[in-house]
Amino acid sequence: MFSKPTQCMVYGWRLLVTGVLCFAGTDPTQAQQVSDDDVRPDSVTVAILHSNDVFGRLNRSDTEDGLQGGMAPRLHILRQAGNNGPVLVLDAGNALGPDPLSVSDEGATMIDLMRLGGYTAMLPANHEMDFGFDVLKRQQRRAIFPFLATNLQEESTGISPFDRFHLIETAGPRIGLLGVISKGTAQDTDPRHLDGIRVLDPLNAAASAVSALQKAGAHYIVALTNMDVEDTWEFAAKTEGIHLVIAGGHRRADREEHVNVLTRMVNGVQIVTTPRYGHYLGQIDVLFIRQPDTSYRPVRTDAFLHRVDAETDDDPAAAALVAQAQMVYERADQDTLGVILDDGPHEQALLVAEILRVYGRAEIGVINRGLVEQVATTGSFLHRDINRIVLYPVTVNTMKLKGVQIRALAARSSSVRQESRRLIFGGLDTDAMTVNGRALVDQEPYEIATIDFLAQGGDGYRTFTDNPSFVETNVGLRQIMVEAFQERRTLSHEELRREGHRGVWHSSWQLEAGFERNYVDKTTAAYQAQNEAVAYLGGVNTVSWNGAMRYILQHEAGRHTTRFDTRMDFGEWGTSFRDLEPFSDHVDAELRYRYRTLGKKGDPFLSIRYQSAFGNAGNQRRPSQVFGSLGYEFRPASKLSVRIAGRRQHNFVVGKSDTGGELILEWSEPLYATGSNITTQFRGFVAPTDRRTISIENYNTVSFSLLGRFRVNVRQSNFFFRVNQVPGTTPGDFAFRTYITVGLGYGVNWKWR
Repeated sequence: MFSKPTQCMVYGWRLLVTGVLCFAGTDPTQAQQVSDDDVRPDSVTVAILHSNDVFGRLNRSDTEDGLQGGMAPRLHILRQAGNNGPVLVLDAGNALGPDPLSVSDEGATMIDLMRLGGYTAMLPANHEMDFGFDVLKRQQRRAIFPFLATNLQEESTGISPFDRFHLIETAGPRIGLLGVISKGTAQDTDPRHLDGIRVLDPLNAAASAVSALQKAGAHYIVALTNMDVEDTWEFAAKTEGIHLVIAGGHRRADREEHVNVLTRMVNGVQIVTTPRYGHYLGQIDVLFIRQPDTSYRPVRTDAFLHRVDAETDDDPAAAALVAQAQMVYERADQDTLGVILDDGPHEQALLVAEILRVYGRAEIGVINRGLVEQVATTGSFLHRDINRIVLYPVTVNTMKLKGVQIRALAARSSSVRQESRRLIFGGLDTDAMTVNGRALVDQEPYEIATIDFLAQGGDGYRTFTDNPSFVETNVGLRQIMVEAFQERRTLSHEELRREGHRGVWHSSWQLEAGFERNYVDKTTAAYQAQNEAVAYLGGVNTVSWNGAMRYILQHEAGRHTTRFDTRMDFGEWGTSFRDLEPFSDHVDAELRYRYRTLGKKGDPFLSIRYQSAFGNAGNQRRPSQVFGSLGYEFRPASKLSVRIAGRRQHNFVVGKSDTGGELILEWSEPLYATGSNITTQFRGFVAPTDRRTISIENYNTVSFSLLGRFRVNVRQSNFFFRVNQVPGTTPGDFAFRTYITVGLGYGVNWKWR
């Protein structure tokens, strides 16, 4: 049966263009003038049937509105339409894929069906290029009808790989056709598929084609386009000489209510499009009147949509072609691989990203959302279903990216309107910004597994390109999926996320040599004389040579972090280099464990710290003090850490212990533009026990990148300390020391898993 045209539905476009009129049906400015034109002997009605973004859907789709789409019912409509005059059938791109059934024979069955349905011409868009240009040229020869590539140019010859334009002679007007794609098409397909092909500016290329068509005598010019809504409007507004734009590539155009059936712009250009996936077939009837000079003038345009649904009969020949393709597809790879527990498009995309991460031996797996198609989870997952869930034969690439680059990728992905261009991360929580439970650190390198499409800058993610750590594995993602099934049989992204949290080791070593200016007050000297030995109160008032070393070893496994941090300072002074003697030194070692909680709750931590010195500088005994802390760590800002704890400390020199509260603030500000870094740490302790101990330690560092691993470091530290019961001092006296060091530093960092 012939489907009944649906009512025109107008959708509110985001782009605002002054003076645009959206309508369906007769042009009101011409209505009275042409009321009898349908029966005039010099009038001709040309029916233009059009499709776009069918995405290779050969079969009917089971939707919430019932069975929709499919090429067999579409061809039934095509055979019934436009019996009273010339008929053109046009497609505005993305016809051959990425549906797995169509992809299984590289679009050959779809081409056969389009040829059977009498298609006049089509525009090859990004999904036609998924097979590469050699395959696409072969399919064009199979099609017989022309492929329009007005703004594509072979770099070697300077000519289009297909027809730049095409002129149709009808029983009436001569109709010119051209086809342009977006400049961004190279981002929508693997860039390697466009090797040797240049995508020209659509406006300039179309203007040249329009001029050639007009010289050839075209009375009416139709442009097939595949680009975003805003680009379509700009093209229609700025390209003179075009009468009709059949538009594909509009995101969000999934349903009838999301589509303008017909849009007229102030320059007279009309735009038509249809919802995606082939659930509708568009038709626009253009009434022409022959003029005295034998040319034809369009005077009326009627546009509507044919619903392709369960009430539409199949075309028998088309149904036979689809059934043959389905039979061949189902015979291949019928062995059962296992079961997928994830149901839903986002969950299955996460599953693929987690498999890529775990089997790519990376910390983060990254895919684009358009790579994955949801599959049914009600039965067993067959080998052939690999091609249904992973739509393209992509390969795995690995590289290293810094945390700040990963943040930029996540931010760009969240700002992209088209869901298919958004990124799916395995191992990265983009809300909490954690990598397998560990906080993302801006300057830390992370091992990334991604697909070749993204590694080449696909979908506009240029962060992946030109990476010196890039490795092309030549291993297919589908192959990895098969390996995952063979090893596990049952796949779930949650299970993979839990299992894949391998521990990560970090190690850092820094060495520094410089000059130090040290100052201690009289109370500090009194403390030293009474052997109230505290490591950070060493030294005398002098300028000296100073050496420093810091070593950090850290292990992170999910939410668990264990860190060992040691600092050593050693200063010497004398009248010459031959009689240098120690005047201050400081050894500080801390072992800390932290458990990272979810949300903004504090992270519990346990710390054991030891302070001492290499020798007994001056007349005081060698300091020896141990500290134990238990408390919570908070991160009110990404660069600020606050630790609040109870602390117990023991001074072995005087044989005294103190118990109290501890507050530690740590702040770091990296200056990426200059390669510099500013850090500060504040440690405060108050003990209400007999000795009434109060201590404050403040460490400040400004580090400037010099050359390679060398840096210029400026360190300035301040110390306050007081206890009761020290002879020669009053309870209100504070011992004070401050120093500043300017030195040349060298450091190396390691990370391994």
